[in-house]
Amino acid sequence: MKGIADFAVSFFIAEKVTMPKIAIKCKYCDKKFYDYASANRKVCSRACNVKLNNPGSSPKRRLPEQQCKYCRKMFYSRKRQKFCNLTCSSLAQRKRLLNECAWCKSTYETYECWNTKYCSKKCLAEYQKTLVGPLNKQYKGKISENRAFRSRAEYKKWRKAVFERDNYTCQFCGERGGKLNADHILPFAVFPDLRLDIDNGRTLCVPCHRTTDTYGIKAITKYKETINVN
Repeated sequence: MKGIADFAVSFFIAEKVTMPKIAIKCKYCDKKFYDYASANRKVCSRACNVKLNNPGSSPKRRLPEQQCKYCRKMFYSRKRQKFCNLTCSSLAQRKRLLNECAWCKSTYETYECWNTKYCSKKCLAEYQKTLVGPLNKQYKGKISENRAFRSRAEYKKWRKAVFERDNYTCQFCGERGGKLNADHILPFAVFPDLRLDIDNGRTLCVPCHRTTDTYGIKAITKYKETINVN
């Protein structure tokens, strides 16, 4: 049996080496492709096979349809490919064109497939600076002082110290862990001098924090006279 198997393998290899590829016409898209006659292929690709066997169904659900960046033909692939085959990929790399930089308005040379808008990383960085702060079209003004204070390192250090002192346990219900808040006993917005005082902090879970009389707008209502809110 071993000798027969070795003979079959050698015969198969010899047939592949000696037998030339022949031109075959795809039964679905009529595209011409080449393969060995022994392969007995009827279609050029897996996508055509699906369309041929399932004419009423949508084209290959597992294979998204994409457009080749060079020849503009539609093809199917599991990966996010830019080109339908290696030929289009190599031809696109050779095709160069002149573009105008969207930032400095200078002319630069690039490949068509790259689809770039800026001549250099420096111009790209300058453009990205306009996406933050007052230069952004959607900019709505500076963030509040209270919100900016909460992002400081000393505030985060105070918050961690409160949690460690209370052993990450809610001081109202006794639940340990979970989503916890470092609550200010005297409100954060009304008493700025006590914001970093550990004795003014306590660990509360979210439900218990919402029940306090200093949560959110309740603090402004309670200390209305202190902060002179009309």
